[in-house]
Amino acid sequence: MAAVYSTRYKHLVVADLGVAFVDGGPVEIDDPRTLELIARIDGIEIHDAPDVPAPTREPAPALAADEAQADTDAAAATSVPEGTPSDEWTVAALVAYADEAGIGLGQSRKKADVLAAIAAAEQ
Repeated sequence: MAAVYSTRYKHLVVADLGVAFVDGGPVEIDDPRTLELIARIDGIEIHDAPDVPAPTREPAPALAADEAQADTDAAAATSVPEGTPSDEWTVAALVAYADEAGIGLGQSRKKADVLAAIAAAEQ
């Protein structure tokens, strides 16, 4: 059994693991897998832990690249309707249209922002 403290987030709730800190802890955890996962959170201290692996973190750019790839995959899987882009099109269809037309959207993912970017690029 390990006493786990949250020094950074005093009222942290990790619902997926069934762990909730009140005023930073302690929370008693005896499941090795839960300890391994909770140790990955910044600001967690584990006392009397039995061989908990060191926290591992993926670099942020890798996550951003994965999200960008997911957006690209979603756009590629969406067919572009016939006609001129309008409010009646889905965001996915507008993004696919912009991708096919080579229109950069930046971080735009709201329908109004995507439509505005397309309209500006086509003038």
